[in-house]
Amino acid sequence: ARHEKCTTHTTLESQRYRPLFSRCPETSRHPKDTAEADRYQELFDSEAFDNGAWIGRTLLVHSNLKGDEKEAALAALEDVEDPQSPVRVIISVGMLKEGWDVKNVYVIASMRASVSSVLTEQTLGRGMRLPFGTYTGVEMLDTVEVLAHERYEALLAKRQALNEKFIDHAVLAEIRRTAEGKLVARRKIVNEAADVIPAGAAQNDAVAGDKTPAAQQTSGSLPVEPAPAGGIVDLQRLLGKAKDAAEQTESNIRKHYPLPDRAEIAIPYTQKVASKAVISLNQIHDDAPFTALGKALATEADTELRRTLLRPDEGGTVRGVQAEARVEALALDIPLETSRAGLVKAIMRAPSVRPEAGEARAAQRLADLVIDGMGTGAQKHLSAFWERACRRLTNLVTDQLKKVAGQDVVFSDEVKFQRLQKERQVAKEHLGGHSEPHSKSVAYNGWKKCLYEYAWFDTSPEYKAAQALDEAPNVIVWARLHINDLPITWTQEGREYNPDLVAIEEVDGQRTCWLIETKMNKDANAEDVQAKAKAAKTWANTVNNSGKVDGRWHYILLTEDDVNDAGLDWNQMKAFGAR
Repeated sequence: ARHEKCTTHTTLESQRYRPLFSRCPETSRHPKDTAEADRYQELFDSEAFDNGAWIGRTLLVHSNLKGDEKEAALAALEDVEDPQSPVRVIISVGMLKEGWDVKNVYVIASMRASVSSVLTEQTLGRGMRLPFGTYTGVEMLDTVEVLAHERYEALLAKRQALNEKFIDHAVLAEIRRTAEGKLVARRKIVNEAADVIPAGAAQNDAVAGDKTPAAQQTSGSLPVEPAPAGGIVDLQRLLGKAKDAAEQTESNIRKHYPLPDRAEIAIPYTQKVASKAVISLNQIHDDAPFTALGKALATEADTELRRTLLRPDEGGTVRGVQAEARVEALALDIPLETSRAGLVKAIMRAPSVRPEAGEARAAQRLADLVIDGMGTGAQKHLSAFWERACRRLTNLVTDQLKKVAGQDVVFSDEVKFQRLQKERQVAKEHLGGHSEPHSKSVAYNGWKKCLYEYAWFDTSPEYKAAQALDEAPNVIVWARLHINDLPITWTQEGREYNPDLVAIEEVDGQRTCWLIETKMNKDANAEDVQAKAKAAKTWANTVNNSGKVDGRWHYILLTEDDVNDAGLDWNQMKAFGAR
């Protein structure tokens, strides 16, 4: 329907081979620059692309066009806003300069893999003009789609390049209403002769259609005043008002409570065991050695017994001689549950393992890892090599416990539960959605599965992980954790920390509970971060083996790259975090 109402255009900036240090699109004259652009046009003009829907609808403009071909291309470029123009896609190499003023640009796709202020200025600037001169209320008409290789925040972070370079004249300020209906003051660079707000305009004229009383304006916006003569608004005065509004926002503390229609989050609490001498099977986090042991034990048993005859030689010395006759051994078929119970007993007899119920449940987990490693033939393999399996498993457990003895924190099997229902207090700007890039000064709303109506975040990875959780189909509830919501002791001296997020998934009636920690790439391998991760994994194992939890708890550490590469896909984040 949109294509029927207005002319739309896609601008493809084919600049992949332009030198990164170049500040001028005119340097994109190398043959392979334009050859790439030619290939794009060939693609659009082929039946293979979208069943030929774009054949004859692309316009290629670059500096290698000559003579009549160039004149025809430039003429077509001038006429793209003509309703009779067939052009829907413009492929450009360094030809669309600042003076190209077309309002019907709806999609910008940059073919260059890096971002720069100049590129942002050129691409975003061409799509920011409103086709009808004002907002229509139809989102697809009032917005420009930017498809780029760079991350979204990196692109938006360079929006100020438009204010710095788009028109190199005067720096002014403008009060306007955004597409969301919010009144804001913005820096803007315009030609000195232009009116930002028409001279002498009344307050209602300055923001057409504004009927919002001052008392009802969104937090963070500024009251509208009549424009002075000439339409120029004093920037310093407006910035002062913005500062006053920010201070007023800081003084308005808002309280939040769990939403009544959201699923509950029951937080398990357990205390650190005081003695350094105590070690636990819950401190074993690495499953791989146990699975590998199972695979190694998964060999076919030789049912043929080798017989050796003992007979003296000529000197009277008794020697062994292989017998010619063969004997088949009777293969045992021991029930798998019997073998599993035997493996658990073997683990519990290992040195330093405490004879407690929680430790026995932890031993069951380790035994199951070995059995899983054996695959479908586990019963047969254990029937044949049960003693061997018990001996090697006991040795493996002993080795693993030696690595953690006296180093990591151990938690008590006494687990208590408490609903997450603490009051949240915050003096931040409250935003009615969560599509904007991350800001520490904003509390975001619009969540479908967050336990609280608003949530705020310290870092961008934390914010993105929350967005992924909110969109994940199997997540039923999540929350951003605050201090003392879920304190996990991570040092022998008693230092505590709280993970960033908690989430509950449910698949076929089975619940999985997640503790999620996000870190910037540079911090992920820090000694304290890794120590906290070890403590959290031990905490999760202890809680799971307490026999008191509904579902299993897991801890994952996500780096900045994990979150960004997952593209708000929670399942992929989990896969990246499964180290």
